[in-house]
Amino acid sequence: MFLLKSIFWLALVVLMLPAASDGKTPPPRVSLLETVVATRALLSDLGAICSRNQTACAISRETIDLVAGKIKTGAAIAAAMVSAARDGDDRGSLTSEDLEPGWSARSDG
Repeated sequence: MFLLKSIFWLALVVLMLPAASDGKTPPPRVSLLETVVATRALLSDLGAICSRNQTACAISRETIDLVAGKIKTGAAIAAAMVSAARDGDDRGSLTSEDLEPGWSARSDG
């Protein structure tokens, strides 16, 4: 049961992520109704779906591309967050003069 809940929540998070666009190809436009209809068609006929129902196969490919893009975006966001947390707050804005220790009076007493 834990595994099913985990898969459900992970899928929900992935679907909420924005799709990354590389600027070369427009993101696929897939509606929820088209996805449900395509999923039902695929589940009812897994044998030779692409030769019999090319529309369902094409919509499924677009949906898979969309989800894969969202997974890649999520992975990039997570990697950036981990990298930023690991690197700290150093933004490289200090000069070498800024990094030198300040002058202090010598105390003999």
